[in-house]
Amino acid sequence: MSKDKVYNIIVVGAGVSGLFFSSINTSPGPKLIINNTVRTGLKLIASGGGQGNITNIVKIKEFIDKYGDNGKLIRKTLYKFNNLDLEQYLTGLGVETCIKDNNKVYLKEKPQNLIDKLLAKAKKNKFQLITEEEIVDIEYNGIFKIKSQGGTIYKCQQLIIATGGKSYPATGSNATIIPSLLRLGIAIKELKPALTPVFVKNYPFEDLAGVSINKVKIKVIDRKKHQEENSILFAHKYFTGPGILNISRYLESGTKIHINYCPDLNFEMAVGKLIKLKENNSIKTISSVSKTLNESEVVLPRRFIEKQLLRTELDDKGWLKEVSNNKLKDLMKLFFEDEYQVENTGGFKDSMVTAGGIALEEIDLNKYEVKKYPGMYIVGEALDIDGSTGGYNIQFAFSSAFVANLSITNNSKLV
Repeated sequence: MSKDKVYNIIVVGAGVSGLFFSSINTSPGPKLIINNTVRTGLKLIASGGGQGNITNIVKIKEFIDKYGDNGKLIRKTLYKFNNLDLEQYLTGLGVETCIKDNNKVYLKEKPQNLIDKLLAKAKKNKFQLITEEEIVDIEYNGIFKIKSQGGTIYKCQQLIIATGGKSYPATGSNATIIPSLLRLGIAIKELKPALTPVFVKNYPFEDLAGVSINKVKIKVIDRKKHQEENSILFAHKYFTGPGILNISRYLESGTKIHINYCPDLNFEMAVGKLIKLKENNSIKTISSVSKTLNESEVVLPRRFIEKQLLRTELDDKGWLKEVSNNKLKDLMKLFFEDEYQVENTGGFKDSMVTAGGIALEEIDLNKYEVKKYPGMYIVGEALDIDGSTGGYNIQFAFSSAFVANLSITNNSKLV
């Protein structure tokens, strides 16, 4: 027979949002953190290629567009605990940060250092930690009754769901809490992998794996508002890099995309310049293309230019004067409007974050409390919020946890 345990607050999930909430919550009474893996904060450890990309230094008003269509709904949340507030909190903990890779804020030391400090503060706040415990059922009858896979029953007055999504399942993100929430009548938006590589039909860049272009414009055809200007990286079998990762939330099998590798240049002017260069009888095709397209700040790699020439069946060692004007236009289209049909995107094991989750209309976003169940709060990636790469998802994890704690304690001081 299972043994009842009674707590004032139970936090399910010891990722960024769960640990931060516990580190700042000073409510009295017995409190508990339940995590389904031995280690805590594993997604933070994985962020930024293991360096801990924790937020971004752009102005907080610029964050809103980084969360897609739902960004406007969390504006107040981000303003209540913004990137500067997070930096100040980290400084108070003795955690140093640095800025690199285009405004991204990284931890100077290993992410485990921050995790250890958050756990220490949670312990000081009288939170007990239980690991390797999977929650499989939640009931509500004035108080919350939650059941673990092993049969243990826990009771609490206030329940914080900070379980994350399904991306990086090795970190413990498996969304096993979702069936319990559905049984409670809480609406869930379909979970999909986001910030993921993109596989396309007839991918031509297998031999350019590791080559990147610092600035391209990627547009979803027929959805003009969905476009991304950022860097791209060619992998052996797929497109990746920040530009592709950020737009992947809008892609599915059959979607068509255009990639403009020269977003600062004009197609017609580029074609015209090449035609004019044909007057020089001693210039080679690849030299003329390099001269025409590398006038902006972004220099296209020579190997990439050679590949585009081969795709139009042009000899990279041939003479420009031998190429017809129509052929030059076809070549320039590969640089300005390279079209692909999406075959699929990477799965949850390849994705950095989960799109979908608990529907925002179920949540009072001034508190992060579930409207149907007073005392239940949901924060972080478990919600239907997913941001661009660059620290935006972790910032939201902190911000939403801060607002939930503020609702419970009415205390904005980070002690």
